[in-house]
Amino acid sequence: MAEICIVTKDNKFEAVYHNSFKQPLNLVLEVPDSNANDKNKFLLVNTGIEVSWNNYYGTSKWNIVEVTYKNTKLFEQNHVKNVQVVIDVLNKFNAISKSELELLLQESQEKEKTALEIIIEELKKEKEKLEEQIKIYKAIQTKKEEIKSLLNKLEE
Repeated sequence: MAEICIVTKDNKFEAVYHNSFKQPLNLVLEVPDSNANDKNKFLLVNTGIEVSWNNYYGTSKWNIVEVTYKNTKLFEQNHVKNVQVVIDVLNKFNAISKSELELLLQESQEKEKTALEIIIEELKKEKEKLEEQIKIYKAIQTKKEEIKSLLNKLEE
């Protein structure tokens, strides 16, 4: 049975058919199948970028292309079925200049930082709300003890 995969040839990437029992030696990425996995990754050695095309949830809806550099996600696209899209991503990030890459890294880190700052603010608000609820609960406990004490005095 023939399967489609992406291979490298003359410092470019292209799609080829291959026998499922014998993968090409220049294999880069395979088209994700319906089995959930996260092993379909390729390192672009000249840039240090890792490109993955995986199916994390077992449906083609979740064929996700991710581009990562220095543990920061630079690019992510869901529902990628077209092999040419992945080839274009590979070619783009294989040919990216160091200055473009560093700028993209900085922008991605700022977006990530902003998202984390928003989460931190939400958590601070939630913490304040919970602390106020704890104060109310403690006040209720104190009043409960006072009421018990007054009821005991009534029974005497």
